[in-house]
Amino acid sequence: MYLASLPTGSRDLLFEATMKKQTLIRQFEDNFWRWGYQMVETPGVEYLDTFQRGLANQDDRFVKVISDDQEVLTLRADMTLPIARVVATKFKNHKEPLRFAYTKNVFARSQKYSGSLSEVTDSGCELIGIPGQKADLEILLLVLDTITTVIDKSFILELGDIRFFRGICDYLELTDEQTNQLSALINHKYLPALELYVDELNLEPNIAQFFKDFPFYKYSGGVEVLERLRPFAFTEDLTAVLDEMASLVAILNENGYESNIRLDFSKIPALDYYSGLIFEGYFDEVAQPIVTGGRYDQLVGQFGDRPEPAIGFAIKTDFLLNLKLPAPESELVIVKYPKQYFTQAAEKAQELRKQWSRVIIEEADQDEITTETREEPSDVNNSAN
Repeated sequence: MYLASLPTGSRDLLFEATMKKQTLIRQFEDNFWRWGYQMVETPGVEYLDTFQRGLANQDDRFVKVISDDQEVLTLRADMTLPIARVVATKFKNHKEPLRFAYTKNVFARSQKYSGSLSEVTDSGCELIGIPGQKADLEILLLVLDTITTVIDKSFILELGDIRFFRGICDYLELTDEQTNQLSALINHKYLPALELYVDELNLEPNIAQFFKDFPFYKYSGGVEVLERLRPFAFTEDLTAVLDEMASLVAILNENGYESNIRLDFSKIPALDYYSGLIFEGYFDEVAQPIVTGGRYDQLVGQFGDRPEPAIGFAIKTDFLLNLKLPAPESELVIVKYPKQYFTQAAEKAQELRKQWSRVIIEEADQDEITTETREEPSDVNNSAN
């Protein structure tokens, strides 16, 4: 049975879909290079501890393996954590900002019948060493430029800031356990459980309602969202978060991206390491976010002796295959030849390849060399098992 089937969440990617994916990746990487980012690679298997530093509450997502030395390893769960490790160990004395780019497969355990993929390809960038709005703008403009240049479709980038939610929890003197529980209930939209839990916290009615409203996107939309949040900006730090976001949006609008930007302060990321700006990118035709990213100023410090301001993003290239994009060129040239003319046919095929044609040669029962074109097979079902 298992010889002919695939594990849950796995799939074969064939023909047109593979060509489409590789074309997208090449275009993304070309744009990263034009923005000054350099490609890096990290191992596909690392110590489990590396990923637990930033994904401590997601132990069930790791694809674990036991080494010959009986140490617990895991397949790469994301690229940000390995890059943070690289910065802390190989660039600890760097003085100039670091700009990394990558395209790598990442792995997560897939629940049966969920339809989710256990292996996807991330193409992304990480900017290390520049604090604040300057780096935020560079990364956001890079995302917008890359996606809108490569894909001619309406793209929405939703911006939030985890400091607002955490800042209110700190102001209320909630414990880490209470904050994490609230975060989980909001993130997973467990509405009845959220209502009960908020009531148990005995908060002021307006603050209790603030938390209950999170899953209903009351704090999502245009810049008017910032005004809806100002009554809850109980401290100067919380006010500063809103002011910084207003400034960030204004600059993005000035750069021609007004129609692409939306605010969503109800975003509570599942990843532990985000420390400020967070964002996700969407196309109407795709249910999942195709871009995820944010700021993680404390993460590098968990692998070394000094924190580093850092921000990055990943494009989920596999999810883009659900978009209706132009199909790559699939025409194939066939050079047919009689048995005695193999060498001449091979030479002709090579001449055509130098003209960027896709060519194969076939022996045929005929008297002379001929050429014809053929459309290659269309895609089969590429969905996850």
